[in-house]
Amino acid sequence: MDPHLPGAPRGLTRRTVTLPRDASGRLDAALSRLLPHVSRRRLKRAFREGRIEVAGRRVRGSHPASGGLEVVLVGLDDATSPAPCPMPIETVYEDPWLLVVEKPAGLPVLPRTPEEAGSVAGAVLARRPELRGVGDLPLAPGLCHRLDRETSGLLLFAKDPDTFAAVRRLFERRAVDKRYLAVVAGVLRRGGSVRAPIGRPAGRGAMLRVDDGRTRLRKVWPALTHYQPLRSRGDRTLVEVRIETGVTHQIRVHLASIGHPLLGDVRYGGPAAPRLALHASSLGLPHPRNGRWLVVHSPGADAVATMLDAPA
Repeated sequence: MDPHLPGAPRGLTRRTVTLPRDASGRLDAALSRLLPHVSRRRLKRAFREGRIEVAGRRVRGSHPASGGLEVVLVGLDDATSPAPCPMPIETVYEDPWLLVVEKPAGLPVLPRTPEEAGSVAGAVLARRPELRGVGDLPLAPGLCHRLDRETSGLLLFAKDPDTFAAVRRLFERRAVDKRYLAVVAGVLRRGGSVRAPIGRPAGRGAMLRVDDGRTRLRKVWPALTHYQPLRSRGDRTLVEVRIETGVTHQIRVHLASIGHPLLGDVRYGGPAAPRLALHASSLGLPHPRNGRWLVVHSPGADAVATMLDAPA
């Protein structure tokens, strides 16, 4: 225990969060990314007051972050859950332990602050207030994984802490089958895989990119994407994609790296379109309660598939 850090005051709430698999660098920066609702000033103060602990020891912001690291937050749980906001989010599957909803394109998964309205997490909380306090993120109770704002499709929530922990272990073991439909530029004639690390160059707002050894990247994460063309029309191809890792923008970066960026993904070199042509179409996993294989299919997959035939 750092003798120069004060002890946390008694009576404050204690909550444990687990850093994502790709966490690295300083702990204060990793927690800032994990807890967007907590201001940097407030987080810095928590470190200074000895209210951040690892393995039972108070640590500084410079403590190294790593994937799977468990961090105890003392007195930061005053950060509230998202404001419940009733919205027409479709429930695709539900049982006493799991909830799967259909995320529309353009809607963020979680808000940036508790007061911000218009998020999947807020809509789910309005419908299932019992999820409050489940999981690692106060702003996204029960959320087991994420999708980019521009991506539509299936999102999985756990309804109690034990189920959340079990599902998290499944993701860590890569035992969850995540499939997507995408429309890419160009004619893709055969399936394949892209096993290429993804990293971010230095500089605010820099795009993620495949690590080709020519550009210095701040941090690199292993990434593996499998793709299979379903049909082509003109200079577009409808592709089924399966990912084994969960790096930010992984599908977008990997398909662009082989010369087939997604429609609507101007950021990574794709042609303009009304929306990003990427949809989380199916989710398969051993049910955390009975071990039986559960597969959930999205009812909205046609929204992306029809982009194959839309006028260029």
